[in-house]
Amino acid sequence: MTVKREIWLLAICSAVVTANAYYIHPIIRAVAESFAVSESQVGWVPALNQIALALGVILLLPLGDRVNNRMLVRVCLMVQVLALLVMATSPSFWLFTAASTTLGFTTVTPYLLPAYVSPSHRSCQAGLCHRHADRWSDRRGTTFSTPIRRDRRVH
Repeated sequence: MTVKREIWLLAICSAVVTANAYYIHPIIRAVAESFAVSESQVGWVPALNQIALALGVILLLPLGDRVNNRMLVRVCLMVQVLALLVMATSPSFWLFTAASTTLGFTTVTPYLLPAYVSPSHRSCQAGLCHRHADRWSDRRGTTFSTPIRRDRRVH
């Protein structure tokens, strides 16, 4: 895979995975109706998702210094896929909420994805990866990531 293709793939993955933390906002009313719960009850779903995301940053992100980042990314992505499957097939609101909270906890993947960038290009490519994620997400009206360094160019 060429470096440019790899960077675009990482940028798209970053944007999609980060969107997991915000998927609920446009569909919150439909979720409440689907599970026949009140608006105050369904309001806990995004709240717990965001709290779990903060806890994931505090607890999971430092693991990247102790374990292989690639393994950590794979585990987080597998847990995210399982959480999304549970959410999609959940018969109860509380199971849906637990899966959403788990999804939020493992949404630290975008912070770990730059580890996939080639070590020989890491310093300038990581910023470019985030720059592409910004361009991709800006077209959709939301910024999903912050560039590491905009002043570095790929040669």
